[in-house]
Amino acid sequence: MPILMILSNRYVQLALVVVIALAALWGYGKHQHYLGYSQAQNERYVADLESFQAESKRLQGLSVVIENQLAEFRLIEPKVIERYAHVVTHNPLPATCTVDPERLRSINAAISSANSGQSSKSVPAGK
Repeated sequence: MPILMILSNRYVQLALVVVIALAALWGYGKHQHYLGYSQAQNERYVADLESFQAESKRLQGLSVVIENQLAEFRLIEPKVIERYAHVVTHNPLPATCTVDPERLRSINAAISSANSGQSSKSVPAGK
């Protein structure tokens, strides 16, 4: 019966109430922390999904623009090749035609700039 005697002491009862109250507050704090952490994680996931959605819409718009440009190039390319083939067959260069190295560099530079969409220097008039 010594336990009943100890529990009947007013100070021991007060200490037990304080310990139980502190344990309950600590448990409540842990629960609130868990809820806040879960809510923050959910908000982060939603923000990540929204940014992914915005990026996918932007990429979809870019793919439409690129596809339209590719369609234009597909229409233009055969015409350029056909015109070149027509010129080669109807106006061939003479067999004795030779191109000097400087003019060949100028032609290659013009071809490179035409392929990249930039303007090139003109071929010198004297050559």
